Amino acid sequence: MSNIALQIERTTPGLSVAVSNNVIFNSVVYSAGNISYNSATGVITFNEAGRYVLEWFVTTQSAFTVSGVVFAI
Repeated sequence: MSNIALQIERTTPGLSVAVSNNVIFNSVVYSAGNISYNSATGVITFNEAGRYVLEWFVTTQSAFTVSGVVFAI
């Protein structure tokens, strides 16, 4: 079994992501194994067949906004 890991972050403040658009992450924190991330398209590619477990989380900072924070998968 191969060890593949990718940790990416989006730390750019004040930007929103339009509905049905890919999230573009601006920082690759950690990358190991046969995986690639395209920072122009937001596409993550596993370069070998297998079963994968994906974990993700969202953190926000409080701010006064009209719409607040909304996210969905």
